[in-house]
Amino acid sequence: MTRSGGVARGGGKTRSRGGAAALRAVRAVRRARGDRLSAGEVSYRIYVAVMLLIIVVAPFVRTAILAAVPVLPDSALSFPAQFAAVLTLLVAGVVLLGGRGGPARAGLPQLDLLFPTAIPRWRLLAPPVLRWFGGGAAGGALLGGMVATVFALVGPLPWELAVATVAAGAGLGVLVVGALLLGQRGPRTRAVVAAVLAGLAAAQLSLGALWDPWSAAARLLETGAAVSLAGGPGGFEVVAVFVPGVWATMAIPLAAAVVALAGALPFAARLPRELLRAQAVNWDAASTLAVTGDPNAALARLGTPVRSGRRLRLRPAETVFGTLVRRDLLGLARAPGRSLAALVGVAAAGACWAAALAPGQGFVGAALLGAAATALASLSLQPWCRGIVTAASGAGSPPLLPLGPGGLILRHSAVPALAAGLAVCLGVLLAGAGAGAGMPLLALATGPVLAASVVLLRIAAALKGSIPLRLLAPVPTPAGDLASVNVFLWTIDGPVVSVLVGAVLGASWGWGAAAGGALIPVVVTVVTLIALAGWARSRLKPSLADA
Repeated sequence: MTRSGGVARGGGKTRSRGGAAALRAVRAVRRARGDRLSAGEVSYRIYVAVMLLIIVVAPFVRTAILAAVPVLPDSALSFPAQFAAVLTLLVAGVVLLGGRGGPARAGLPQLDLLFPTAIPRWRLLAPPVLRWFGGGAAGGALLGGMVATVFALVGPLPWELAVATVAAGAGLGVLVVGALLLGQRGPRTRAVVAAVLAGLAAAQLSLGALWDPWSAAARLLETGAAVSLAGGPGGFEVVAVFVPGVWATMAIPLAAAVVALAGALPFAARLPRELLRAQAVNWDAASTLAVTGDPNAALARLGTPVRSGRRLRLRPAETVFGTLVRRDLLGLARAPGRSLAALVGVAAAGACWAAALAPGQGFVGAALLGAAATALASLSLQPWCRGIVTAASGAGSPPLLPLGPGGLILRHSAVPALAAGLAVCLGVLLAGAGAGAGMPLLALATGPVLAASVVLLRIAAALKGSIPLRLLAPVPTPAGDLASVNVFLWTIDGPVVSVLVGAVLGASWGWGAAAGGALIPVVVTVVTLIALAGWARSRLKPSLADA
């Protein structure tokens, strides 16, 4: 038996070495046939990356740190269990996103030609999986460094606590990527893992921070906030009762990250090839549609067919408007996961809106938080606007109902507008209760304004249509063909406008709250809503002209 076992082990090593040699040969052929980057192209890419870091990333990080200084320490010290529950629920949401794709990714040629061969699958999937985990660790470490910087700006922070915060952030980043990989397994796995994490979040809210990785991160936040608010390293002895030790608390997310890394490649190798191929097909199609300037079709490609609620039937009402409302509500019920995700996102946007209009926020802070609220709400509201998208896609075609395209779109906007208004007010109330500031009346009163602006943004996005052919024409310049810049600007116009609208509304109402005047904010709000309605109307006219 020893001899046979030795032969088996030797045979396994031989096959592994043979698979590695075959994979090196395949990669050598691909490098030989592909176009190699010149030194100038490599230097240009490095230059673009550095400039993006300087122009985009660094100002965003600085703004986020300065905005978190007056909020994060007090909140982390007062609500550790809530922080732990929020982190856990975010990971549960990431698990559900695994159905759209994740770290275990491969191209169609690789899946069709190399996966059926004797080359071990873990060798084929190792590069993308490791890149994803490396990116997750780097992103988590960056977030942990930002949190440590916030605490250091409030008060002197011991180096042990700063290192522990950064290391714990890296561990949580690895766990996020591991959750995404786990979600690739299938709908049953996603449902079970998300339900377990939701139960853990409920236990954290009821019992307090436990000893899971996310509770450990919340304890580090609590300790860092207490130390920084105590005024220096001497305060560490005062708050040492919170955790048995900084290093022991840091070890919990790091140990979980090591376990996730150890099981990542074996788990990825067991994923069915058909599943990986279906995800690769969807991503290729969505990427092509996004590059060619059709983001709505790209998002629709990533959607999954409705599986729940098929037995629910639509009962027509006495009026067309009532029937359309029932139809939209039925659509929300048939996609409970997307509807719940939209509720969480819009409620979070409402919390940002409440923070933007909080006393003492300042003009710049109100503008930044208002921009974040509108962008988040516009992105999250999309699952509630399927009726608007359907009506917009039929603009210019022979109508099936005795309504014009504009009237049909407005009637389909009733459900998302009402749901968005309620969700924004819910987020405002939760933010006020969490901060202990009572009921923020101004944020509640202006919450419907945020909801109306976001619905108008979604209508304009639904009426966007395909990119005009003139924008796809070559644009020769000394720096090369810049046609891709036109496509990029066409694609991101909606998010850019949402950020600008949120900044204008947040700044105007923040200034009005500080100055005690409401006339100018009301005028700015009315003008903004009229401008958004006109923008959407201008996109409806070409659809009617093409009919």
